Amino acid sequence: MSEQEPAPPPVPTFRHEMEFLPDSSLENWTQTVDELSKSVSMKKINCTDLFYEIAINLLFTPDRIQLEQLLSLSNKIINVVPNLKERQDAPKQLIIILQTLNTSNNNNLKVAQFVKNLKADEGTKSLFANNTIIRSLMPDFQKQYYMDAKQNSHGVRSFTSLHESSEGYGKLIAETAGLFLNSNAYSMVNYYIQAVDRLMVHFELDPNRCFLILLSVFSHYLDQHESLILQILRMSQWWRPANVNHTVNGLIVAYITNFQSKGIHDRPVPELKLITLLVKEGILQFDSVYHCLKPLEYEINTNFNITAVDNKTIDDLYDLYKTELKEKSVKSTASALALAAPLVLDDDDDNFYGGGSRNKQSSNVSSSAKVDTIKATTSASKIEEKKKPMLREKVKYTHKITFLKYMLHYNMVEESLFVLAQYPFLCSLDDQLADLLNSLVEKMVNPLYESCCPLIVVGNKHKGTEKKATDTLSVSAVQNDTELIKLCNQFLGFNGVKVARSTSLFGKLVRVMSYYLDKSKASSENANVIAEEDGSNTSSDYESVKTVWLQFFRKLLYPAFPFLENTLPINEAFSVLKKHYSLETRYNLYGEFQMLTSKNVLEIQAKTGTTEKKTKDILKRLSLENLTIMARQLFKLSFGSPLIVTLTFLSHLESYSSLTDLLVECSKFFNEYTWDVLTFQLLNKLNGNRVAMQGDGLNYMQWLQNLTSFIGKIAKKANRLFQLGPLLQFVLKSLNTGETDMVILLKELIGSMSGIQPIHNLNARQVTLLNSETSLKRLIYMTIQDKRISSMNSAEQLLKATISEDSMLSELFILLCGLPDSIVHKSGSHVPLKILNQRCDELSSLVHTFTTMVDETCRTDLFQKSMISAELLITQYHVKPQWVFQIWRRHWSRAIKQQQLEFKSIQGSNEQEKETENKVKKKITVLDNLIDCLPQAIPLVNWKALSATFYATFWQLSLYEISFDEKFYVSELDDVRGRINGLGRNLKARDSEMSKKDRTRFEYELKELSDIAEFMIGDELKHRKNHELTLDRLDQEKDTWFVDVSKKDSDGDEDMNTTEEDGEGESTNDTSAECIKQILEFCLLPRLTHSSFDAVFCVKFIFLAHKINTPGFSLLYLLNELFAGGFLLSTLFTNTALETENLGIFYQQVLEVLNHWRKNKSVYIKEALGEEEDLMAGILNSNDKQSESEPKEVKLYGMKLPDGKSLGYEEFRKSLYNWHKSLMKQLMLSLDSTHYTTRNNAIIFTKNLLGSFPVIEDQGDLLRRKLSIIGKKDEREDIKLASNALIGLISSNRSNFIAMWDFYQMDANEKEMLIKKKAERQEAERKRLAELEKARLEAEAKERAERVKKATANNSKAYGLTGLNNLQHKRPAVSSGTANTSVKTSTPAPATSSATKPRTPASEEKKEATKTIPTTKPTSAPISAKPTGPMPTTNTKKTTSNSSPTKTSSASADQAKPSSSSPTKPPPSSREALRARLEEEKRLLKLKQQSSASSKNNSREQTPELKFSSAVVPSRPASSPATTKSSLSSTSSITIAKKTNQPAQPSSNTTSARPRSTSGRVTYTPTRGVASLPKLPATPSGSQSQSHSQSQSQHSHQHQQHGRMGDGGSSQTNRHGGSRWDHRDRDRDDRKRSYDGYDRDQRGGNKRSRY
Repeated sequence: MSEQEPAPPPVPTFRHEMEFLPDSSLENWTQTVDELSKSVSMKKINCTDLFYEIAINLLFTPDRIQLEQLLSLSNKIINVVPNLKERQDAPKQLIIILQTLNTSNNNNLKVAQFVKNLKADEGTKSLFANNTIIRSLMPDFQKQYYMDAKQNSHGVRSFTSLHESSEGYGKLIAETAGLFLNSNAYSMVNYYIQAVDRLMVHFELDPNRCFLILLSVFSHYLDQHESLILQILRMSQWWRPANVNHTVNGLIVAYITNFQSKGIHDRPVPELKLITLLVKEGILQFDSVYHCLKPLEYEINTNFNITAVDNKTIDDLYDLYKTELKEKSVKSTASALALAAPLVLDDDDDNFYGGGSRNKQSSNVSSSAKVDTIKATTSASKIEEKKKPMLREKVKYTHKITFLKYMLHYNMVEESLFVLAQYPFLCSLDDQLADLLNSLVEKMVNPLYESCCPLIVVGNKHKGTEKKATDTLSVSAVQNDTELIKLCNQFLGFNGVKVARSTSLFGKLVRVMSYYLDKSKASSENANVIAEEDGSNTSSDYESVKTVWLQFFRKLLYPAFPFLENTLPINEAFSVLKKHYSLETRYNLYGEFQMLTSKNVLEIQAKTGTTEKKTKDILKRLSLENLTIMARQLFKLSFGSPLIVTLTFLSHLESYSSLTDLLVECSKFFNEYTWDVLTFQLLNKLNGNRVAMQGDGLNYMQWLQNLTSFIGKIAKKANRLFQLGPLLQFVLKSLNTGETDMVILLKELIGSMSGIQPIHNLNARQVTLLNSETSLKRLIYMTIQDKRISSMNSAEQLLKATISEDSMLSELFILLCGLPDSIVHKSGSHVPLKILNQRCDELSSLVHTFTTMVDETCRTDLFQKSMISAELLITQYHVKPQWVFQIWRRHWSRAIKQQQLEFKSIQGSNEQEKETENKVKKKITVLDNLIDCLPQAIPLVNWKALSATFYATFWQLSLYEISFDEKFYVSELDDVRGRINGLGRNLKARDSEMSKKDRTRFEYELKELSDIAEFMIGDELKHRKNHELTLDRLDQEKDTWFVDVSKKDSDGDEDMNTTEEDGEGESTNDTSAECIKQILEFCLLPRLTHSSFDAVFCVKFIFLAHKINTPGFSLLYLLNELFAGGFLLSTLFTNTALETENLGIFYQQVLEVLNHWRKNKSVYIKEALGEEEDLMAGILNSNDKQSESEPKEVKLYGMKLPDGKSLGYEEFRKSLYNWHKSLMKQLMLSLDSTHYTTRNNAIIFTKNLLGSFPVIEDQGDLLRRKLSIIGKKDEREDIKLASNALIGLISSNRSNFIAMWDFYQMDANEKEMLIKKKAERQEAERKRLAELEKARLEAEAKERAERVKKATANNSKAYGLTGLNNLQHKRPAVSSGTANTSVKTSTPAPATSSATKPRTPASEEKKEATKTIPTTKPTSAPISAKPTGPMPTTNTKKTTSNSSPTKTSSASADQAKPSSSSPTKPPPSSREALRARLEEEKRLLKLKQQSSASSKNNSREQTPELKFSSAVVPSRPASSPATTKSSLSSTSSITIAKKTNQPAQPSSNTTSARPRSTSGRVTYTPTRGVASLPKLPATPSGSQSQSHSQSQSQHSHQHQQHGRMGDGGSSQTNRHGGSRWDHRDRDRDDRKRSYDGYDRDQRGGNKRSRY
């Protein structure tokens, strides 16, 4: 290098770790070249990577490897490339790499020398090398360039058609396609532009044609190389920055027009997407491109004038879309049968035409009909198939719609808005268009969303190495909520319900809405705090914001709910709606959607039909087996469309109650939105202005019963999800308007959620246990299936709803308490009293359940805040005191107990105060306010005779507080332990065979009992302490209850003789009587009829008040007023059925105590008089004339007489009889009343008195006769049924009745007179019954004769049995010594006898019951019910008896003639009798054989007669004597006459021909004469104690049967004309009488031997 030349700039260093040419490879270059060549040939090394290191060594480290070595290596590598195509491309790649890395002009010579010596095609070198290298390669480059320009560049020739220069256009396409296939395409853009220019110049290609070709090629690679194409176009000659290239624009319009004019309708314009991008970049005009797309809005006439055209193509598409939607909606609701295609006739349907003829004409008609049917069906199906894809295909190839898609894709907001404004329904036609519109809106919302919700991750990152140009395209983003709402109204309004297709956009809009609502609410609350000080109002800002967003939600978001496929955005949207908007607003939204939107919007209408049909299909398949699967499917339908689903299954539920439990179980999958809608739909159903009550006025309609039952069960199942508030408000509004139909809803809610059972039909023990501590209560809960303990959570939710929803507790209580009275006042005279009474009882029971629920679940402090005070309830709201005290009672008791405990704690801490406490007692102040206001609240009470303190204490106390008995806890604890042991043994014994369900039930019961036993001892102590506190309180208060009465009584002798006639003042008796009347009228009667608990409480209270010796309280006056006051008739008239039951419980309990005193003298002395027996001798003998001792002063005040003396024992018994008598008189008056309420209540009242009243035999008979008359004469079926049932109950209790002379001590003469009157009554009753029996027998005989006459007229005989009537049966003679032989005589025995023992009333009752049963069976003439002499033989003409015979009719006498010598012939038409005869003969023969075998073992020297019994002796425990007696009595006796020819007569114990014996044994018994039998009562049933008639014995001897000896030896007839149930009933009665007779024989010492 010479000094004059400037030094070349230093070669830039390039640090690269050589992988293929490291320093170690330079030592043995030949070996390196061979190894690299081998690796390239085996494709272990990519030649491009090796070329990269060669270029680095050539350009940046020229001294490391010589140029010749690199050149030889390059040539060797190019030659060994295995693939021909890759071998041709290898020089190109090497040249491009060298030019790319050559950043300094100093290396141009070196690169040019390297390229020149490279073994490659010269054309490749000139094509891919740059001008600098080409100049170095070609010395005459300038000259050749000039000559080429002179020849080609200044000419006008160009080729526009492809075939004119196919090579040039081919190379252009290849060059363009190769660019996109190259991985380094971005670095080759400049080269590509130059190459295109050279190709256009060299091959004289038309630029416009080249642009169209490039446009077509670019269209294929637009999705993958969008940014590359844009870069190429920007560098091309067709780009005009900021200006439209009108040449290109015209070219594109011409191309599109030409493309559409070719009639190609099966594909869109392929370059339309790239054209849209060019419009976006400004190269093309939007108007020009849009208006040239079909459907065209203009046309060119022959004069080339452009005129506008009203093209309806797109509108027709929308019409087609609506038609398809309507058809889809119809199909979605139609049944499968309606959608079925017409049936095609088969070859067998020849008779379809022609009426069965098979001629040729009918065959032709049938064939033509089949052909027509097939053609019609085929054509219809083809049309349907073509019609389905028609809309989709038309939309797909409508170029304007496609152009709109591309515009939305490229975020062309204004252009897209222009098209959508022209055709606002386009998004409905194409789902892709709707998705693009959603995507555009989402891009515009994203910046605002990210600013509002920065912590929420938006979407997932898209994978890919190339970033699309559309991601960088600018789009105007919204900045605030106002712009957001405006944007959504502009764009999403076009999308309609298809907003749901983008779940991400829907969620973002919901979150933005929630953000602005929360922000507005917070600012409003802060402003309100400030405004409270300033006095301004700023709540309107928040309300205005809520209104704006509500309209946004209503128009855009809520209609899309049914189309969302994910439950998360729905739950989020509903949570926002519920948080900021009231229930009324939500229900308005639901109502608008259901009544308007779902019917006007086609998409929603079709979706509604589809969802409804799917819901119905699920309901059809729903069962216990597939419950979980179907429940999940129902949830998938309901989470977005709960309005449709709930409406559908509620409509089904109204008709099918079996769906209730299944739907309740399905509800476990419901979301919060569905629960809200479910309540809305239930309210719509309940408020549908439908008839709620059935025509009887008593029962509700089935739809209402099903709905309310579902509400109650689902409210209990999902008590935390189900909305109770709206339903309770609905009930309150209906009650306020005077409607009572929705009471059933409240009843179901309270009953199901609280689990409390009504307290009806409980006995005294259950009532007492229910008013004890929790352990004893739980025992009764298990018995009556009360679920209040397990339902505590649901009950608390119900109470919470009543308290939280505008404090409905007080209002609901007041309305419920007034319902019974309001129903009575509002009901007209047309309403039957029976229905009215039952309705009142139902409502009262509902109030009881409601108050019980409040007591069980509500804390005292919460109750006092929520409930109106008792004073206001009574005075202002006029609630009855019994309801007021019931709901406040428990909370007052808690407060009183707390105050008592505080007093005791003070007494224990201060000894001095404890000493003074005996003198000055602490006063309880809990009820002071109430006591002060009582005189003004209840002015009807005579407060001078009745103190307010007593009134308040009486009503405030509960049965739990005044009743405590330790024996209940002890006995129940023993019983519980026994049950625990039994359950444990049962579980252990049946461990292997017990089912899982039974095991679970047993284990649950065992756990319950174990818990009860564990806490019972502690509960007993707790109850005892509470009872002691109550007694202490009563001991303090009792002296103030009746101050005026006790003061007058204390004056004693001074005012003893003062009477009202003297006019000097009011006597003590009058004062006590007035006091008792006030207590009875305002305390006892209102409370004892209130409930069964209160009835028992009243009993306990009056006897407790007597026991604690309350001054001024007269138990004697009170009892006398109760029984002799004469108010029972009016009370029974005005009471309901439940009130009457409670009244009966009260009287029964009082009578039970009084009867207990009557039975035991010492008990009366101790409990009634308060003294021991030895100290009360004077009092007991006060009425005895022989007693000279004066009575001593007793402790208890309540049993004193007006003269100051106490009531003696016998005086008490006499008084008690008078009370019984007075009670009976009032009952008779009530039963005599024809008024339904009085008579029905009298029967109910009497039923509850049983056991304690009646106890006197005469009163019981009188009451039974009265009820019997009512049962016969009353026309009301329910009265008849109740009367007959009560008769049975009284009769079953008759054994406990006592005679009047045993009830109290009376004179002997009076007793004898009563006995005589009783005998006369019985005798008269027997005569009456005998005459009735005689009349019945005559009627039966007449009927039987007519039946025999009709049967004889028919001479037909059963096939195979015609010879049986020729059989001769001889009746054997009976010896005169045989006494127990039942024979037919010429004169029938009398039915009754005056010398017989009087029948028992039970027998008479059965007699009367039998008479009322119509029968058609033949009946024999009666014999004496109580034979006392020997039975007559066959030769006798009359029946001898100690009793005087009763005359019978001539018909009966004729039927009793003897027929010992004449053969017995069956009736000709009696087939059943003939068959039974054969079976009877077989049975008799078998019995004879068995009797012969038995007689050998048990023979006697003189046995005139043997009695065989086929005994039914089942295996029973030996410890049951009653069972043994009944088994012994269940015998069928057969008497066989020995040494005679008379056949034995079978027993009538069964209609079967086989003896009824489980053991198969036949026993015999030597019978005795009738004279030796004891006197037995008459047969209870006259129809079952009759002898056979003569006509019957002449026809079939198998119908003749001897009566059983257990009841007077009366014979019985087995009448085959009756039903088998009649036989069973008679057999059961006969066995009972046999047992009774045998038992009496045992007691009389005259036993019958049985083996």
